[in-house]
Amino acid sequence: MEKPAVRSYGVLNPRQTRISRDPHGRLSLQTAGEEPINGLKAVRAFPLTAPSRLISLMDDEGHEVAVIADSRQLPEESQRILEEELEVTYFMPQVLRIRTVTGIHGMTTWELETDRGNTTAYVRDRNDIRRLPGGRVVLVDVHGIKYDIPNWHNLDPRSAELLEQEM
Repeated sequence: MEKPAVRSYGVLNPRQTRISRDPHGRLSLQTAGEEPINGLKAVRAFPLTAPSRLISLMDDEGHEVAVIADSRQLPEESQRILEEELEVTYFMPQVLRIRTVTGIHGMTTWELETDRGNTTAYVRDRNDIRRLPGGRVVLVDVHGIKYDIPNWHNLDPRSAELLEQEM
């Protein structure tokens, strides 16, 4: 028997939208006059440049159920729950300081001080150091973890020098 298609709600009216958790701890969407839809995932269209805008709510099959134009317009509790979920999905420690960068056979080892503690990141090549507008830089390690530098010009002089040598 074929599973019925989930209705698509398009762009949601934030005043008629509630985001909560279902009994299994996953996202649940409740819109005015409709039954809740449980087991949803949140995906950002522009995770780095506009993290609160155009958030897609997807079902287990990867079908878009609804779009949140701007999560900052949702009720406070819905915002909090959605942000918690997105934080897990888009785990991205912020780099506070670069301690050392060493390279062997094209791969570099970065000793970093982040807002989540000290860590070591292994970066394959310069393509994994992504420069974005406004001085933002994102390092992507071999495990796919992204490390955010909001504005590399604001790093301490030694950290900025190490980064500049690798970009």
